[in-house]
Amino acid sequence: MPRRIILPYAPGLKERALELRNNCTRTEYFLWQYLKGTFNSHYDFHRQKPLLYWIADFYCVELRLVIEIDGTIHNTTEQREKDYFKEEGLNEVGLNVLRFTNHDTLYHTKDVLAIIKQYIRCFETKDWEYFKEDGRYLNRLTRALPERVLRVGINEDGVVIRLR
Repeated sequence: MPRRIILPYAPGLKERALELRNNCTRTEYFLWQYLKGTFNSHYDFHRQKPLLYWIADFYCVELRLVIEIDGTIHNTTEQREKDYFKEEGLNEVGLNVLRFTNHDTLYHTKDVLAIIKQYIRCFETKDWEYFKEDGRYLNRLTRALPERVLRVGINEDGVVIRLR
């Protein structure tokens, strides 16, 4: 098993992440009740995790997965551009991103959890056909090609490298 990769983050994000953890949205709190501890009996998620220049709503280092919960503010052009830039940056260092709306998270929770569990199955088996057929939630930038994203990583010196 490769060493745990620790991603650097911008100064000041640690304090902001703590503030967001203490004042999370209702939807983030709701999903956290399912993710905390060891999700799917194996994977440890963190909430409001500083990564590079951003704070991820949820992050699992073992799965190289970020989960973002998008409220109505994410419908604006300005916020969509920021989300695009964030997702692009996270993909470049080998992290996949799943995005769900507040509405889906609150009212279609079973479906959201099923998609997260499907990501885990795909990650464990290295078979990404599910997301190639239905790429609505995963890596909009890479057109649902998570295996391409997972071939990127960061070495011990914090340098982005291509993995085999």
